[in-house]
Amino acid sequence: MSRSVAFPLRDLGCSGGSASAIERVIGGLPGVSSVYVNPVTDTAYLEVEDPKFQPAALRSALGGLGIGGTGSAAGSRQPAAPLRLDARAFGLAAGVTAAALFSICATAVAVAPAWSMAMATDLFHLDISGLATRITWGGYVGGVLAWGAGTALAFGSAALLYNRWASEPRRVD
Repeated sequence: MSRSVAFPLRDLGCSGGSASAIERVIGGLPGVSSVYVNPVTDTAYLEVEDPKFQPAALRSALGGLGIGGTGSAAGSRQPAAPLRLDARAFGLAAGVTAAALFSICATAVAVAPAWSMAMATDLFHLDISGLATRITWGGYVGGVLAWGAGTALAFGSAALLYNRWASEPRRVD
């Protein structure tokens, strides 16, 4: 015999996960035959089989995602903890992206210099036809390293500052 259960959630919007990911986790629990998560109402709607369903398993699975049941009256939600960025991964991803974009642009200049200069002139609304378009291996390697490392440092530092400022308590005067 199955029954319907409406399970109120908290911190659903700030979990970093989507409703479909939460549905996959809840749907894999013993005794759950179907699940629908409504992010607007912060509620999970379940069809459960009475003998197999364990509410503790549901709370544990949701806790692993950073989400929990309210367990209290509506309107008594705790503020979510601020998002923390992995500064090293954020900086590395930005640096690799910048190096890849530099490589694409340098390849375009090396393969089709006239087209690349025309494209850059159109993009920046400047006449840059007098600039040199020759790419050397040293210039290429230096550009990849400078753009990659510079961007990685800038974005990693920005993530560290964000983490510091986001974790400081805010004063309300």
